Amino acid sequence: MTWWAWRQHRSQMLAAAGVLAALTVWMTVTGLSFAHEYRDLGIASCLAARGDCGQAIDQFEALHRGLALLVPLFLVAPGLIGVFWGAPLVAKEVEAGTHRLAWTQSVSRRRWLAWQLGFLGAGTVVLSALFAWLVSWWSGPLVGAGLDRFTPGIFDLRGIVPVFYAAFAFALGVAVGTVIRRTVAAMGVTLLGYAGVRAAVTFVARPHFATPLVVTSPMGQGNVRVDLADWVLHTEAVDALGHVVGRGGRINLKVMAGQCPPPNFVNPRGSIESCLQRIGVHMVSTIQPVSRYWSFQLIESVIFAAFTVLLVAFTVRWVRRRIV
Repeated sequence: MTWWAWRQHRSQMLAAAGVLAALTVWMTVTGLSFAHEYRDLGIASCLAARGDCGQAIDQFEALHRGLALLVPLFLVAPGLIGVFWGAPLVAKEVEAGTHRLAWTQSVSRRRWLAWQLGFLGAGTVVLSALFAWLVSWWSGPLVGAGLDRFTPGIFDLRGIVPVFYAAFAFALGVAVGTVIRRTVAAMGVTLLGYAGVRAAVTFVARPHFATPLVVTSPMGQGNVRVDLADWVLHTEAVDALGHVVGRGGRINLKVMAGQCPPPNFVNPRGSIESCLQRIGVHMVSTIQPVSRYWSFQLIESVIFAAFTVLLVAFTVRWVRRRIV
């Protein structure tokens, strides 16, 4: 059965391995360049000493700003496994009618599905784990300079969660293809479904995996975050009475018009700041501290692992009872 599964899916697996090999070569060359520049600019030592690293970080990010365009491409990679590996697995067989021949031979439909899921599922885990490790190593200096490994988009590319995203995408594709029984339609629904679930978990569920912390600081005291790598959910400017007078680190001057007089022309900034201090304006941020990074990785991995198990169980039941 293993040899038969390999012969049936070898073109898919070899194509994926070829793409990964090409990415490995490119990422190795560029990643070594990142590490060299990161070290020469002294960013790591500066951040460790909590010094003023702004100029060095700006210089490093300016050199590689265009690489931000790769983030959406990398984010969609697990979904492509569901589209091209998962969706056609059962749908293609049923659409062509070849499932009747395969399941009436010595191999039962249950055993056939188990081998198919096991073979391509193992390939999914191995390739996605290699890809996740490669991206984590390659992006290390970029994430270190930006201090943004916890932010959505970056969090999703590193650590262990990409492996579980890929497993979920594969299981989703198989389940959708099993129900729809049309390969092209199943591929489209799989991509949309994957994107929808990922967006819901990222922007609705993830911020509440643990109770956020609320951090306050006076105006003019620098960044309100405990650590520059914390995930800031939202920031508000609040006066002494608790009224919100600004959001996102900005003061709404229209709201403040009744409490602060128009700035003078000699020192407009100074007159505004003195007024804000007088009425007790301070910054309030709701954050998830970076110390929770790995616990969030684990929580999200468990969520997608559970989704994967449920989808596989659903597929097995549907194949056994609904497909003739």
